[in-house]
Amino acid sequence: MSRLALPRERGGRRDPHERVRERLISWGRWVEMQGRMGYGSSSLTIDPSDRAMPPVYVPVQELECSQTDDAVRKQSRQLQDIALLEYVWALTMSDAAKRARVSEGHYRKLRQMLHNGVQYCIENPRAAVPTHAAVLKPMARA
Repeated sequence: MSRLALPRERGGRRDPHERVRERLISWGRWVEMQGRMGYGSSSLTIDPSDRAMPPVYVPVQELECSQTDDAVRKQSRQLQDIALLEYVWALTMSDAAKRARVSEGHYRKLRQMLHNGVQYCIENPRAAVPTHAAVLKPMARA
C-alpha cells in the first residue's frame, strides 16, 4: 500500500489524522503545481527508487490549499521540512528520515506533530503559531 494511502484503523474506525493528511496531500500537489506553473515534472528528473507511488488523482481546492499553506507556514522550520519531504517530494519514510537526519521513529513523531499543529492552525486561523500543548498532544482516537 502506498504511504499516501488513507487507511482506516482496525475495526473500521477512521484514522484521526486522515482529514489532515488528505489536506496535506492536496497541499503538496498544489505547492508542486505552483512551483512549476502548471507544468508536470520531466520524466528524466524522477528517480523511481526515491519517490513513493503518487495517488492516481489528488483533488486540489485552491481555498483549502491556501488555508493549509498558511497552517504549514506557522509550524516550526523542522516541521515545515517534514511537510515538504512527506507531501511535496513524496519521499518514502526511510528516505525522508535520512534527509531529515532523524530515525524513522523520530520522523513518525515529527509527522504526528506536524498533523497536530496543522489541525490546530486550521481550527484556529487567527493563532500566530500553534501552542506547544496542541503540537505535542497525542492525537485523540476517533
